[in-house]
Amino acid sequence: MGNKNSNIPVKVFISYMILVSLVAGVGWLLYTENVDYSKIENKIAFEKNKVLKISQLFSNVYKTESLARKTIQSNSETEYKNYIQETDSLQKRIGSLKNTLSSQYQIKLLDSVMILLTEKTQNIRQLKAIKNKTSDEASVN
Repeated sequence: MGNKNSNIPVKVFISYMILVSLVAGVGWLLYTENVDYSKIENKIAFEKNKVLKISQLFSNVYKTESLARKTIQSNSETEYKNYIQETDSLQKRIGSLKNTLSSQYQIKLLDSVMILLTEKTQNIRQLKAIKNKTSDEASVN
């Protein structure tokens, strides 16, 4: 009987050691799950940020298109300057968006948008020159 009493503290100590190791294992598992979860959340936030930048880019493209129409119709120098300023701003935003993208396909698409914006600006400049020339000829007649 004396032998049983001496084994009880050893059994209690071993059970506490098992309990401590179990708590440490569960704590480590929870920590690694939390790290993985925060990585996923950061990736989702980054993707949402890209979507937000793209939607802002679309709205700026529409705004620039509206300014282009207004510039062509009004033949005003201030409207033209506003259009040039907005186009430059749009091109800077496209450049900053290209830095966040990882897909070469998407970068090529943004490059094509930049080229089209440049061509459109040149076309509007030419249309403005033609319109000024036409109005000058009409005033002479």
